[in-house]
Parts: sequence; structure tokens; C-alpha cells
Amino acid sequence: MKNFLEIIIRADGLTLCDPTGQGEDEFISSEESSLDARLFRFRASRGSSTSTIALFVSEELLYFKIFELPLKTPNLKDAIRFQLALLTPFASDDVLYSYTTTRKKDMYQIALYAAPRQHIQPYLQKFSDSGFTLLGLFPESQRYVNRTQRKTRWVLLTLGRFPKAFVFAGTHLEDRFLCSSEPEFAKLATLCDTKDIYHPQPSDHDGYTDAAQLREKSPLLKEFDFLPAAYKKPDYARVVIIALLILNLVSLLGLAGIKQYRLTAVEQQLGTEIKEILPKVKEINSLHAQEKQLTADIEKIKKMSDNPDLITILQHLTEELPETSFLDQLRMDRSKHALDIQGYTEDIGELTEKLQTLGQSKLKSTSRRRNETYFQMEIGLP
Repeated sequence: MKNFLEIIIRADGLTLCDPTGQGEDEFISSEESSLDARLFRFRASRGSSTSTIALFVSEELLYFKIFELPLKTPNLKDAIRFQLALLTPFASDDVLYSYTTTRKKDMYQIALYAAPRQHIQPYLQKFSDSGFTLLGLFPESQRYVNRTQRKTRWVLLTLGRFPKAFVFAGTHLEDRFLCSSEPEFAKLATLCDTKDIYHPQPSDHDGYTDAAQLREKSPLLKEFDFLPAAYKKPDYARVVIIALLILNLVSLLGLAGIKQYRLTAVEQQLGTEIKEILPKVKEINSLHAQEKQLTADIEKIKKMSDNPDLITILQHLTEELPETSFLDQLRMDRSKHALDIQGYTEDIGELTEKLQTLGQSKLKSTSRRRNETYFQMEIGLP
């Protein structure tokens, strides 16, 4: 069951629509004197207690027009209001109207609905005086527009003396066609570029979809509301929601400000501590550099201590070398920890004997060069 009553204003009276969608609608003639009493009885008989009414104006009372305005129009609202007498068959002081605007490439496309004020105003005043809240005043076709159609292109066909085809893109009314007779499904589908067409009384094989399906959901009621401002009561729920949103926003901004303040305080404290620690860090880095240099120097000294004292060895070698011998080459062999010498001598035996004093000597080879003995010896170092 909907949470509001739907009433259709017709030329000869009102149609009270059953809120359950299962029962019969009820018609009240415009000559009925006890309108409010009839409305209360209808509400009670349908098990409803709502005091909210959504009003719809039947198509027989409405005038519809699509026209264009230049993009450079300074104020669309005033431009439409000033031209109402030219755009509609009603006097400017006897018209209720609403419109939608679609911006095109080089102009504004305006879809305008208008209705005679003198026929509708008495009902508005009667409902308001009886304590009902008026949800809005809409064209009858808006009863069939709901949230499930947001992404589809579809057509609503209404019957009567002159059938009408309403072309919707989602929930937006694009156009309305007036037909001289009920159109064939195929022709209407080609004309409107969609096969999603709803009919109030479809037959089994004509291709139309039953429009009653659209009435199972609550209407969206977003376009063409021409209820006068004097009959619109403040939407307190909306005011409360907006107030709560503002309060939440202020709270979030406050929390964000507190968080920012704390972050700034922490940042300042960290900056102070960094300034205090920075000299100590530099000092530690300097000590690390000195430690690294000292370690490198120690390693060099260790490597030097492992090497033999070449100066002493050469001194002893010079002292022990026979006068008839002299050196040609001298090489240190680290892998064997030995001294490899080559040279000339006249007495190889004397040379070998003398060099034994330096360490374990071993004659590796001899040969004749320049009429002398060329030797190669290995002396083990201590």
C-alpha cells in the first residue's frame, strides 16, 4: 500500500484511486457537496490513515507544448512566464504550469505543461482546508513513471477520444504524440524507436505490455509539478535530514581540524627533537668514519707484519754472497714464502754453502752463460 492517496482531477469531477492497487477506484462528481466526507470514508474503507495526497490532472484538462529558446536567453524562468499567453490557450492569470529544460547543442528545448487554474484551484483549497498535505500536482502520465525505468526508453499509450503516446527516456518525458485513432503496435514502435510500449487495455496478441505493471511501484513524481507555492507545506523531514547532514559535516570538519592541529603539534615536536639530535648524529657519523679509517690502518699494519724484512734479508744476502758471484734477478714467492734468486757465479758449491746461513737453500737449475755458471736458487724465509 502506498503511503499517500492518489486523486485524479477530471473535467467532471475526481477519481479516488485505490491505494492498494487491488480494489475499485471511486468517482466523485464535481457537483458533490460533501467532498471531504466522501474522501474520509474512502480512506477508511481502504484501510488507510494517511493525510497526504498526490494530485494528478487528467490529460483532457492539460495543454502540452514543446518549443525552443536560444542558449543566450538570460533568464529562462522569466522568458517562459512572460510568453505564457502566447504559448498556451489560457490567460496568464488563469494558468498553472510547469516545464522541463533540456540543453541541446545550439538551443534549449522546453517541454511545457499548462492547465486552467479556475478548474483546479477550488479542489486545492478544499483539500488544504480539510487538513490534507498536498504532495504535488502532476500530469496524469506521471503516475506511471517510477525508479525501475531509469535506463530504458519506453512509451505510454493512453486511450480516449484522441489517444496519446508519451515517449520517455528513462524518467524524462521527451515528447507527446496526439493520435487520431489507436495506433498499430508496429507503426508506433517504429515511430518511437522502441518496442517497450505500455497500453492500459492490451489484448493477448497485439504486442503491447499492460500499463498496470507500472502502477505496482510508487511513482517517482520528479517532473512537471505545478502545485502553487501557497499549498506546499514545509517538508520537515527534509529539513531535519539537511540539518543532520550539516551537523555531521560540521562535526567532520571539527574532527579534521582537531586531527590537523594534533598533526601540526606532533610535527613541531619532531622538528625540535630532530634539531637536538642532529649534532649528535653528525658526531656519531664522524666517529664511525674515524673508526673505519683506524680499522683500515690496522689491517695494513697486520699485512705488513706478515711480510719478511726485505732490507735485512738483502743485507744478509749481500754479506754472505761470495765475491765471485753476483745477482741478476730477485723475486719474492708469497705462496712458498721463499726468495727466488738468479745470477752468475764461478763456484756454485761455495755459493750454496754461503747461502745456507740465510735459510734452507735449494739449487733449482744451472746453465752456462758468458763463460760463467748461471744459477737459479730458492731460499726459504724464516
